Amino acid sequence: MQNKQLSSNIRIRKTPMNKLKNLPLRAARKLRRIIVRWLIHDIHSTHYCYGQHPITWGEGCGLANTIFNTRSGSIQLGKNVIFGHNCMVITGVHSPDTVDQFRPTESAGRDITIGDNVFIGSGAIILGPVIIEKNAVVAAGSIVVHPVAANTLVAGNPARPIRTVGQRMS
Repeated sequence: MQNKQLSSNIRIRKTPMNKLKNLPLRAARKLRRIIVRWLIHDIHSTHYCYGQHPITWGEGCGLANTIFNTRSGSIQLGKNVIFGHNCMVITGVHSPDTVDQFRPTESAGRDITIGDNVFIGSGAIILGPVIIEKNAVVAAGSIVVHPVAANTLVAGNPARPIRTVGQRMS
């Protein structure tokens, strides 16, 4: 690769993205967007992952600034799982009995599984181990600590079933 001298101490390498500078600005921006979308394969928005266990997701997931902690287990997302803004999916917890001393979290067994076509509202927190079945809805600000049945709307702290998805409120 060639280096391009800008000043006495700054050098820019010619990379494939730098070669786009010869294109008109609009075309270069569009091409960059296409390349980025291709690289991230159907994942939209930002997210943060921490931990040593795997996280897997299906096609069409929208992660909208979600935090994933896989310290104590794996996380599996089905197809078309949509997160509102600032959600947390957390496998690791600390014991409240050890406030005066640091004690590591469990290293496995707190897996979280989220089925297909699930919507999780903004600010929701999911604490493992838990299974959220297909077509479920988690209301904004809810804290999920128990399994959620298919086609169920849950809300609250801790999240409790409110009604069946598709059923109208009277």
